[in-house]
Amino acid sequence: MSISLSNQARSMAADGRFSTFEARKLTAGVATPEKAEEVKKLLADPGFSSLVSPGARRRLEEFVSAAAPAGGALGTVPDGSKVFLKQGVFVSEPNAALPTTPQAYGQSLHRAARMFAEPGQDIAAKMNTADKSAVVDRIMVGLKQVPAGATPPPGFTASQAAQQRSASATVLREVLGSLKNADPAGKLLQDKTLRSLVELVQKETNPGLRDHMSFHLNALKETLSTPEQKALVADAFKKFAPVSPPYDQWFKNGNNQLNVVCHSGSEFYESEIKNWENEGFKVVEKGDWSKPTILEKEMNGVKVRMKMFNGDSGTFNDMNDKDTHVVAYSGHSGWGKNMPRALKNSPDMSDPPKVLLIHQCCGQGIINKIRDKYPQADLMTTRYSSYEREDHFAFKTFLEGATKKQGWEQIHDTIQNGGWNNNRQNYTTPADTLTRMKTYDRDHDGRADLLDKLYDFDTFDVPGDTGLAFEPQTASRRDQVLAGDRIHTASQIVNTTLGFSDYLDHIEKPTAFVSAGHFKTTPGSADETRMIKITEEKVTLSTLGVDGRRSNVEAGGTHTVYKIQLNERFAHASEEVVKSVAFMEVALKYGDGATKADKVLQGLMLVAHSLDVDEEFGREQLIFDNLVKHFGLPATLTYADARRNLKADEHIYAGSDKGLEQWKKSLGAAGMAQVQTAIANRPA
Repeated sequence: MSISLSNQARSMAADGRFSTFEARKLTAGVATPEKAEEVKKLLADPGFSSLVSPGARRRLEEFVSAAAPAGGALGTVPDGSKVFLKQGVFVSEPNAALPTTPQAYGQSLHRAARMFAEPGQDIAAKMNTADKSAVVDRIMVGLKQVPAGATPPPGFTASQAAQQRSASATVLREVLGSLKNADPAGKLLQDKTLRSLVELVQKETNPGLRDHMSFHLNALKETLSTPEQKALVADAFKKFAPVSPPYDQWFKNGNNQLNVVCHSGSEFYESEIKNWENEGFKVVEKGDWSKPTILEKEMNGVKVRMKMFNGDSGTFNDMNDKDTHVVAYSGHSGWGKNMPRALKNSPDMSDPPKVLLIHQCCGQGIINKIRDKYPQADLMTTRYSSYEREDHFAFKTFLEGATKKQGWEQIHDTIQNGGWNNNRQNYTTPADTLTRMKTYDRDHDGRADLLDKLYDFDTFDVPGDTGLAFEPQTASRRDQVLAGDRIHTASQIVNTTLGFSDYLDHIEKPTAFVSAGHFKTTPGSADETRMIKITEEKVTLSTLGVDGRRSNVEAGGTHTVYKIQLNERFAHASEEVVKSVAFMEVALKYGDGATKADKVLQGLMLVAHSLDVDEEFGREQLIFDNLVKHFGLPATLTYADARRNLKADEHIYAGSDKGLEQWKKSLGAAGMAQVQTAIANRPA
């Protein structure tokens, strides 16, 4: 009669110690699920566990890990399929063979990373130290095959190699964070994992992936034990949050001149030149429509030479100029269209690295577009609507700081504490990491980088459509991630509009709308035909490693973000449609109307505003009429009425109290009752 594995182990430990040699002898052979369960019970028994040496414990945990699928799935990926762990490798079925090629391993790791990135699953907590160690070791082997900056290995594209580095970083971060309160063996593994992550950040050549890895690693700084470890993370964080403008490259070889190029909106051109003259700048060359006005001044021992152009045409033309250090714009935003339009044919940036100063209304809405084009440039811009006095103060403060070679934090804090010159704390800089991550969606999957734990290269777009936008469809290529530019753009135009509407200005300050990708529905569910869903999430700032004070939210504590998601069955909806429906949902949820019917009218005026300022023309009536049908509203609510009432107060661009009262009066009590009945039973 054979002796059970448990009895063998207890017999070996009769001398009061269970050694590594005995662990190897006990676990020789195949790690079956039954044997693995016996070992788990032994390790859970305090009487036996106290006798096990560290090396023996590691060997027993490795034995359990080898039979890991028997313990059930670690979790599920967004498509509902399960992930299992086997010998440090993630597999799709309990008895699946291990990947036999580097490409197959990379695919299996990316699939697992999508699972780790989903909120609420806490996958790493289901893994013991041996599991985690095996995963880390296997990831490190895989990373040697896809190093940043090298030619991809045979069978890999550059994007596939970068995707494996991204997936590796996601899984490694989850392992790192799970070892906060680990025993000494776990702490050694945490240190090993940390150094792998820091190396990934320092060597990464893809700017978007580098920023993403750096930010999310910094969020785990407080899980580390030693000052040295935290210093490693702080140094890696500089890749995302530079300490200062690139002074070492601006002022090398004895250069003592700061060259600034500024394009100013034509209506502000003369007054801005006058403002700089009042600051002591001298006009050394008078310009006109064909050439710039050149001004100079010595500031803190540095000669500042500023070329002022009349109009926004060619704003970014000097991004490839070898002598230019700062490229600035000061003028109207055109509802966020002017600068993206200027970016379309702009040159790539060349050395020296540039600082961009974009002084327009609601510059944060275009941060992602600017970062896409100029990922290596530092950017300072606005949160809300801006005024010439504010912009001039921020511009001047930057020049003062740059000529003193101040860091970004000092420059930011001087602007932020500018009193009446900046009483709304209207400017964001590289020191404001929270705003940057709220407005970034660098991988274009529709999920703001703040909430996105996996940087994706494997996204696909569904062509936008207006005619069929309100009819749900099934997207193909389910193994890939839906692109989300439309939902991200919608979230940013909502933030841009908040301060221009009487209905939403009460939530302008936090500019809290962020894109959160796509959501799935089940047949017959309440959300099956809902295109846009908005949910709230309280984000703990301390766990993100950010200082909320520089983002115009309270330091410490929590910051509520409003997550906007697009139903994946409406992924084909055009950008104009997605933005219009987003405005309607925002008004229904956050509008200040006293009744649901009031909020409907507010929403329709916001929709009319969105359609009026959009790039596309000719489809406004079609979109508005289909939106009214989509929400089950009376056909008496027309686009013409929405536009007329939208413009009731010429000083309030995106819907005024005057316009609401005017429309309510024209509909009368019976008409308003009809609207209230139509919307009353719609879920919030």
